[in-house]
Amino acid sequence: MTPTVAITTTGSNAFDFRLDNGSTTNYTGDGVSGLYLWGAQMTSGATLAPYVPTGALTASSTADVASITGAAFAGIVNTSEGTVFADLSTTSTSSNTPIFNLYQASNASGNRHSLRNGATIITTNGTNVATFSQAVTGQSSKVAYAYKADDFYYIVGSDGRSDTAGAVPVGIDSMNIGKVETSNLYLNGYIREMATLKSRRPNANLQAMTQ
Repeated sequence: MTPTVAITTTGSNAFDFRLDNGSTTNYTGDGVSGLYLWGAQMTSGATLAPYVPTGALTASSTADVASITGAAFAGIVNTSEGTVFADLSTTSTSSNTPIFNLYQASNASGNRHSLRNGATIITTNGTNVATFSQAVTGQSSKVAYAYKADDFYYIVGSDGRSDTAGAVPVGIDSMNIGKVETSNLYLNGYIREMATLKSRRPNANLQAMTQ
């Protein structure tokens, strides 16, 4: 059991556990049996952070961000054409909330596929060649993005849109999942499933993925 409570106002007692023996809710026990509790944590924000066990010292969890570079990146991404899929949820409504980013590490804002919640930007040699404005909503959203020269397509749920002009970003060598390529902006949510394909899948396939 993992009970949670959201604190929305100042107070002295927001949440507590008590033993109830049928006659009092402050039962102190019988000296033999007991109630064992662990894992208490407090998180600022709408999304509960992963549980981090502690001992004598306090600890904090780090952002769950996956970055893929080098040979690992080359093994899963075709830079001239490809498809990416994600099943995710986020509590953020900001248009800068990142989903995933394919980018050139040495020129991250100049060459990138930067998929964000409501403000997706595809940039080649410093020029935006495609933009999409679909937003992720609710606790479960499926998105898919496909790219090839003069053939970009992005779909959220059933809302798919095309851009048929523009060169594919060059020099792409890195991928972030849940983080913008050049700043400390994070998904603030979960990616349940994700896939990369080394071919530009037909729009009909992408539509089937996101239903």
